[in-house]
Amino acid sequence: MLIALVGMNHETAPFALRERAALRGDALRKALRELSEYDVVEACTIVGTCNRLEIYALIHERLDGVKALTRFLAERCGESAETMSPHLYVKSRTHAVRHLYRVAGGLESLVLGEDQILAQVKDAYAATLDAEAGNAILHELMLQAIRVGKRVRCETAINAHPLSLSSLAVELCAAELGELTERSVVVLGAGEMARLAVENLQARGVGRITVVNRSVEKARALCERVAERFAGARATAAAIDEVPNVLLNADGLIAATGAPGQLVDAETLHSVAQSRAQVPLVVVDMALPRDVDPAAADLPGIRLYGLDDLKNIAEKNRRARAARAARAAEIVDEELPSFLSWLESRSVVPTVAALQQRGEQVLDRELQRALNRFDGRLNERELQVLREMGRGIVKHLVNRPISELKRQAADGQGRLYAEIACELFDLRLESGPLITPESPNQSEQADEYEAGFG
Repeated sequence: MLIALVGMNHETAPFALRERAALRGDALRKALRELSEYDVVEACTIVGTCNRLEIYALIHERLDGVKALTRFLAERCGESAETMSPHLYVKSRTHAVRHLYRVAGGLESLVLGEDQILAQVKDAYAATLDAEAGNAILHELMLQAIRVGKRVRCETAINAHPLSLSSLAVELCAAELGELTERSVVVLGAGEMARLAVENLQARGVGRITVVNRSVEKARALCERVAERFAGARATAAAIDEVPNVLLNADGLIAATGAPGQLVDAETLHSVAQSRAQVPLVVVDMALPRDVDPAAADLPGIRLYGLDDLKNIAEKNRRARAARAARAAEIVDEELPSFLSWLESRSVVPTVAALQQRGEQVLDRELQRALNRFDGRLNERELQVLREMGRGIVKHLVNRPISELKRQAADGQGRLYAEIACELFDLRLESGPLITPESPNQSEQADEYEAGFG
């Protein structure tokens, strides 16, 4: 069994493909349960964000496991495995663990060091627990990744003045519209992304904000929350069917809902543009799937931007945070040995259990032989003393080899010493290794490769 990752992100897959692969809520839990039923998959979790979908799994065999995970993603996207493979990256063992640590630390994000990704890793772990798709190794991996993500942010301040996708959307609006103090911006949605967008707009001193949502109550609650945080905040709520009217007098629209389909079609924006007397409307769609019909990009008077359009701004921020990222990468590498040592210790668990069982078997057999010789003449107290003496002898004999097995596992030699112990004590393990070894001659390229089928 080994840890494997099959995934895609903003660097390897186009937006349309990532959009079709998006998983959240009940759909995510259903997908986890489906994956758990695969014979080659022992445990799994799925980390899904606006810019990535990654499956981390404990698989019984690398080639068959990678093929199974690739086909799962391909079917999800309505593609064949062959056409899907070029858009995927595959990592296993140490490389997969390091990548998850980097993801949790914000080092693989479109916006370097963004805060939201850590929350999304936590959400992935929660979904895995709900779907009962994990095991001891996967649970430890996810908990350690979350801890690493927290340490990165605490020690490097890589998220100081956070540049989330929401703040990038606001930055893009400012670049298009100039000073925002006299501008009016509509925010579509009332969830976390929308909240961040509203708060970033308010922090930039935007003149007026209108929060539009299917639930007007949630929109009002968001406006009240912003008013409590920002003195003089000018945020009002509106229902979803008021979109055409509120856009007539707006300068910008930031769309950030979790809706499964488009909420603003091209016809609506065409009608709005015709009524605006040639005043352009800046639209930034952060949603996945998209909230705004992409055909609106061709309309005169509409400047439509999507997730992929945020890359240029993100790249400038990435360069500004390079020094902090270097320290964050060092923290990831510092934390890796701890999990790998724990993982190595798991390799001797079956041997330790078998050794303890063998000691109990010998004790039971020899104790019964001794009792037979007494022909039932021992009282209960004498029987108890004899049993305790036997247990003490067995414990004394097996404790040293068990301690040595654990010590050697911590030093990376667990599997070798487990094999020696099995030979010396004639142990027969009921199951194979909990995790497959990494060959000392194995190249790094062997654990990082494309999801090919050759």
